[in-house]
Amino acid sequence: MRNEMGRQDAGSRVQTFRLEDDDRFPLALIQGNKTLLNSGSPYSFKLPGGPDTLCLLGEEIPLKALPIARGFVETGCSILDVYFDGLIGMNILGRMAWSFDLQAQVVQVSSCPVEPKKSIWIPLDAGFGPPTCALDNGTPVLVDSSSSTSFRIGAVPPTATLLGSVVTWSMVWGRLESELWSEKLRIGGQTFPVSFGKLPPEVESRFHAMGMNSGWIIGSDLLKAFRVTLDFPNGRIGLAPYR
Repeated sequence: MRNEMGRQDAGSRVQTFRLEDDDRFPLALIQGNKTLLNSGSPYSFKLPGGPDTLCLLGEEIPLKALPIARGFVETGCSILDVYFDGLIGMNILGRMAWSFDLQAQVVQVSSCPVEPKKSIWIPLDAGFGPPTCALDNGTPVLVDSSSSTSFRIGAVPPTATLLGSVVTWSMVWGRLESELWSEKLRIGGQTFPVSFGKLPPEVESRFHAMGMNSGWIIGSDLLKAFRVTLDFPNGRIGLAPYR
């Protein structure tokens, strides 16, 4: 087994990459390129000056030029105070398994996931669009790995605590401004905290028009609470609480 960052173990088909020290976004250093791992995006692309290809599990993965307006993405990077060379979306993420450990600042990509000890496994649906799973109460959750702020679709829970306000940005919805609340949710028998905004009514309407029925959009809150494995080939998500 070779543990060097960014190198592949030919026997177990695993590559390990270092994550940036930023718990808001999973930014992996892949062949020297800062790469945003974004399960909320259907496509992958490079920014100007970014890499034409990335090597994952021995395969050369081409990255196309921006499929959306450059100014739109630059505005988002400015709002979020983040920069990356390329973005990997579901057209690539969905073919592999990805294990995130924000505390160790590493992400593993594999054809067959290395299962963290004491992982809780629940079904993950990634057949159409972004991946979804369910909270213990049955509420569907859209897992957007690059969402630094969680969002509620529908009424704010009466038990939520108002914290203030937040301005953020989405690859799909653009600039979003909302009041910010905190709440605790349960998934896989485990409780974890979220800081969330509420989607504006016009964005909620578009969300439902796209056939999405999730009650929450959750990203970094999940990655900060658990070692998360998005096992797309086997249709499941693994959650190992940090202890």
